[in-house]
Amino acid sequence: MEIKMRSWWWVKEKKKQMALVFITVMMILQFQMKGCVGCVETERMGLLQLKSYLNSFSSYKDENILKSWIDDDPTSDCCNWESIKCSDAIGGHIVDLSLSLLTSLSLDQTCGLNLSLLHTFPQLKTLDLSLNDFSHLFDPIHGYKSFQRLQNLEFLDLSYNKFNYSLNNFRELEELDLSLNSLHDFEAGDGLRKTKLKKLDLSSNIFSNTSRLKGIEHFVELEVLSLAFNQFNPIQSIQGLRKIKLKELDLRHNEFSDIAGLKVLKDMPKLQELDLSGNDFTDLDSLGLVFPSSLQVLDLQNNQLSSAHKGYSKLCGLMNLQKLDLKNNALTSMPNCLGNLSRLRTLDLSNNQLNGNLSSFVSGLPSALEYLFLIDNNFNGSFLFNSLVNQTRLTILTLSSKVGLIQTQAESSWVPLFQLKILKLQNFILGSTIPGFLFHQHDLYYVDLSHNKLTGPFPTWLVQNNPRLEAILLNNNRLTELQLPRLVHGLISLDISSNMINDSIQEDIGVVFPTLRFMNVSSNHFHGTIPYLMGEMKTLASLDMSSNGLSGQLPKTFLSGCYSLEFLRLSNNQFQAESLEVLDLRNNNFSGKILNTMSKMSRLRVLLLRNNNLQSHIPEKICQLSEVGLLDLSHNKFSGAIPSCLGNMSFGTERDDDRMQWETKFIGTGIQFLQNWSYIPAINPATNDEGRGIIFTIGTVVDFLTKNRYEAYQGDIIQYMYGLDLSSNRLSGEIPVEIGNLVNIRCLNFSSNRLTGSIPYNISKLKNLESLDLSNNKLYGKIPPVLTDLNSLGYFNVSCNNFSGEIPFKGHLVTFDNRSYIGNAHLCGLPTNISCNPTKNPEANALTHSNEEEDDVMIDMEWFYWTCGAVYISTSLALLAFLCIDSRWYQEWFYHVDLFIHHLQRYKRFAFGN
Repeated sequence: MEIKMRSWWWVKEKKKQMALVFITVMMILQFQMKGCVGCVETERMGLLQLKSYLNSFSSYKDENILKSWIDDDPTSDCCNWESIKCSDAIGGHIVDLSLSLLTSLSLDQTCGLNLSLLHTFPQLKTLDLSLNDFSHLFDPIHGYKSFQRLQNLEFLDLSYNKFNYSLNNFRELEELDLSLNSLHDFEAGDGLRKTKLKKLDLSSNIFSNTSRLKGIEHFVELEVLSLAFNQFNPIQSIQGLRKIKLKELDLRHNEFSDIAGLKVLKDMPKLQELDLSGNDFTDLDSLGLVFPSSLQVLDLQNNQLSSAHKGYSKLCGLMNLQKLDLKNNALTSMPNCLGNLSRLRTLDLSNNQLNGNLSSFVSGLPSALEYLFLIDNNFNGSFLFNSLVNQTRLTILTLSSKVGLIQTQAESSWVPLFQLKILKLQNFILGSTIPGFLFHQHDLYYVDLSHNKLTGPFPTWLVQNNPRLEAILLNNNRLTELQLPRLVHGLISLDISSNMINDSIQEDIGVVFPTLRFMNVSSNHFHGTIPYLMGEMKTLASLDMSSNGLSGQLPKTFLSGCYSLEFLRLSNNQFQAESLEVLDLRNNNFSGKILNTMSKMSRLRVLLLRNNNLQSHIPEKICQLSEVGLLDLSHNKFSGAIPSCLGNMSFGTERDDDRMQWETKFIGTGIQFLQNWSYIPAINPATNDEGRGIIFTIGTVVDFLTKNRYEAYQGDIIQYMYGLDLSSNRLSGEIPVEIGNLVNIRCLNFSSNRLTGSIPYNISKLKNLESLDLSNNKLYGKIPPVLTDLNSLGYFNVSCNNFSGEIPFKGHLVTFDNRSYIGNAHLCGLPTNISCNPTKNPEANALTHSNEEEDDVMIDMEWFYWTCGAVYISTSLALLAFLCIDSRWYQEWFYHVDLFIHHLQRYKRFAFGN
């Protein structure tokens, strides 16, 4: 027994040891396959050299380009760098390199890629060089044979560059993309002919005919060829493609108009997909003669094909056809023979002129159909939905008529065998109820029943029965009541605009549809207030509630909760804004114009619309805002003249101080006056505790541009600050003289417009004016001297205009330097240092200048003579005094004089011999 126990224990231990050895070996193998040091060091250094080379061609330096490719960290694994893929199976070698959109040259610049930089990646299989500005590839040593060193390269993308010649010497390449270049010739050299190329994209170049595609017939393994968006001559044939056993051929958007050059298609027995869309074919009868029977996908959209009978019969003979696209043509008769195509899955006949018995046509379609598009045709008469009884796989159905309504008849209790995902029915007379077969649909994603005559309540059951429904469009019907589902639903888009709904918006709409992104309830008869629970729609991006009878104020929870809102339209309602005092809508994307209804905001004190896209003229009704003290309409696109009635606004006069309690004011409740504007959530961009949305704090802070800088005004200070800013618009005409009536205004900014005329003299009445900016206009005339009496001015700028004359540099204007006047070529006087005296005759000036120079010369010589005389006399007197003082030096001096005379006499006798 003991021996058996020992034996069992020994066997068990051996099994454990074997299992441990097996696990260890597997871990070692796995570790070995993954590599122990990441990417290969030579390849890492090669990537850094490649990055440096590419950056040298960029016209700008962007540190974010290939940011992860770093040199200062030798331990960084390049397999984790962006645009890089390595293979664990081959020791971490790089197999995928994407260098798309890395150079940025000007339009007239080109650059080449040095192929030798790619030699450090011998295992590279995929190389993407698209969206650069390469015009050629080169290798200073190996030339085009350089590509032969990339023996494993299978995919090469050179699209969207500037190549204008052919490429050769590929070996293992299977897919080549040369689209969007400037190629007009393509020659497959010996190196390229030996490749295993299966897919070639030459679309969007400038080929004119296939004779430019030299040697392409040698691509014996080519399966997919795209020649789309070129300039093939309609009379040129594509006979050069005859020897290629293509499966897919793309010839869309060329200039083909007849079949003479397409007869070669009949000799392509393996062709499965053919795209001839966007050409100029008109005769479907003739075109049908060139289609090979092997076709599975045929796209003929966007041609000019008209009614055809023989052509239909040819199409109906393509028994392998699975997709047929004939939309955007001029077909009038329906191809009733399509029932023979038992494999047809997609049929698109949209946007033609088809008419006839729609029910009969639909009932004859093959039962394998999955996608049926018949919108925008000329169908009329009646239609029975149970004509779809043979369809078992249908998932997309679109039907509509351009000329009239399609009458539907009452259905029996028909239960369809298909489950739709997309349904679009337009211009149908559906009666008071939605088609009964929809009661049995439970997998709908998108439903469009717009432009019908549906009546009754909103089809709540349709939403409840389809939990994956994302969009429902019921606009332009006659619905009278909005009833929401009782359960929360993930609907994304809801459009019930242009109906007859006379109801209030249910309070819980934001809870029932919390994921809505697009909501349009405009042009109805909704009344009441906007529910505060709409603030639960955190993802709402577009909301149109215009043209209803809504009233009251926008709830704070709505503006703070809908922080994803980008488009908001509330025009033509009855919102109340009489109590609004501060409206700050700066730095948004509001567009359109200010409506006259804005004048109803009788208590508005501050209106800030700076930096939007508001257009048209400034309405005169804005002058009825009698309480306004700060008005900022700058940086918009207002045009026309400055309303003269602005001079009648208060801007501090006749203020009711009893109401100057700037606390807890709701920013932006009344926005009825804006029309056609888009909203980005920057209204009073303070954030709440969650870091998003809008909060409404006690104490209003207003930023306003004065003295060329923004000042923040808060609390009681606001009631003493009055300003008007119309800068950076397109205003024209003269400055209204009525502006001089704004006696309490402190800031006036009309800069960067197109104003003309002169500065009104009565602007001197603005004794409290602290900042006046009229720069960058077309004002002319003299600067009124009365401006020197504006003793409160702290900023004054009339630069870049056409003012002339002498600057009234006195009074308070002496405090401003030349910067206030630059850009006025005809201004003179201080502080410009340009003299206002008339200039003299040039000849007289020259003569005067010459005389002045002569006088200067005479004065200089006179001074020279006097100086020399003074020096001579001074030296003589000094020498005489020196000799008289010291007798020894006196004797020595005359001794040297006698000696000098003696030497002169001896020289005379020697020179003249006497």
